[in-house]
Amino acid sequence: MKIKINKETVFNIIVFSIFIAITSYVSLHHEMWSDEAQAWLISRDLSLIDIFKEMKYEGHSMLWNLILIPFIKLGFPYEYINLISCVIIYISVYMILFKIKINKIIKLLIIFSEPYMYFYTSIARCYCLIPLLINMIIILEENKKKNIYSHAIVLALLANVHAIMVPIVIIITLVNYIPNIRKSSEYKRKYIYSLCIVTIGIFLFLIQIINLKSSIISEKISSMEYNDINLILVKVLNILKNICFYYVPNNIAVIIFLMIIILAIISLKYYPKQFIICFGSLFSIIFINCIVTLCSNIQRAQVMLIIMFYIAVNICRNSNEFIPKYINRIAFLIYVIVCVGSIIDVVPTIKNEIIKKYSCAEETMEYINNNYSEIRNICCFTNFLMSTSLVPYAKSEYTFYDLVNNRVFTYYHWDKTQEEYFDIRMHEIVQRLENQLYDVDKVLLIVSKDMNYLIDFINIKLNINLIYTSDKSFSIRINFKEEYFVYEVSKY
Repeated sequence: MKIKINKETVFNIIVFSIFIAITSYVSLHHEMWSDEAQAWLISRDLSLIDIFKEMKYEGHSMLWNLILIPFIKLGFPYEYINLISCVIIYISVYMILFKIKINKIIKLLIIFSEPYMYFYTSIARCYCLIPLLINMIIILEENKKKNIYSHAIVLALLANVHAIMVPIVIIITLVNYIPNIRKSSEYKRKYIYSLCIVTIGIFLFLIQIINLKSSIISEKISSMEYNDINLILVKVLNILKNICFYYVPNNIAVIIFLMIIILAIISLKYYPKQFIICFGSLFSIIFINCIVTLCSNIQRAQVMLIIMFYIAVNICRNSNEFIPKYINRIAFLIYVIVCVGSIIDVVPTIKNEIIKKYSCAEETMEYINNNYSEIRNICCFTNFLMSTSLVPYAKSEYTFYDLVNNRVFTYYHWDKTQEEYFDIRMHEIVQRLENQLYDVDKVLLIVSKDMNYLIDFINIKLNINLIYTSDKSFSIRINFKEEYFVYEVSKY
């Protein structure tokens, strides 16, 4: 029996192979950091019930943690956690190439954009589920009436990926279900049941974060002064810019986005649903980023590229002879501008990932693992994000102690009792360090470069020797430097 392989299949296989080759190489050069460590440590150290409770501090549901748990139980190494996100994105790319019927250019533009090439592949976060679920929705919408329940279940799962997706899921649901409930008598009951499924999915998400303890800064919004509006506008522009064109000068990026908005308004008459989904999603991203702290503008703004692909597929499917050709060309031009900007952006991003050190947490812990396995107490006086990035690399049963917040930790607990490291008193830190030496002869002290002033205070009361300096820093898109000093501390 001969297997027939047409030109399109060969083309898809070549593109798929190139994508896997590039992203695998980049991912193997990526070093995990605190944001990836947080989910891994929560999944490793907590029971399912405790994970559920912890989500009120995280801003997303436990869906990503549930995916990580089986890998952790089977002994999957933390250093290769991003292979999980890679596989999820590979499935997403396979769907685009082999399952979604649309113009090849539209496919290539999204496949080689930033979210697919880097942000949702190399960085192991819950965001990698967004392209997978959106592509499933696209495939199911080829025969929406037949797949209506499956469509609703996938939307419910999408709502549980991250807070940023909840308003987007609501918009997609309202646009797709409400008109059909009104018009269709035959499928009315199915659409009502499907609406209930999505509502349950959103409810399951909300009960996990309903008592969100630290991320929502509503008290800051309520006390916001008129002058703070400028800060909001700057934040909005940053989010818009981070959708793509990060490396393009600010003025040019703003002009491009204004052009996109004008083009979109022109096509509003012919694509009202797509317009609502696009700008509803954009404003929901801006809203979430304005009220939620520690919300990465860069990574979460990539969601808009995924949404624009969803919109592009819908436009191609629903276009008819009554729509002027120039309108379709305008819609296509908007998609091309945004995707090309993203592709241009991803090149320096990938280059930085390969040639620059992203973090020095792994090599710092490697030194400790190889030389200080007998000392089990590690005290950290660092930015808390940097402390968390160290923990998963520990090969012995070390106890990590946060001198700033006076508690043992693995993952970081985002409750309101946390102290800011710049508010603490040095004599309290020295006293906490002395307490750690109560039952042991020595402890290791890890200090970040920006907080190394602590050493002057410790030298007065304790014997302290510098044994390791990472002598590294990184700065990728954010102006952040990480450098560790490791000290051996004992009593005189």
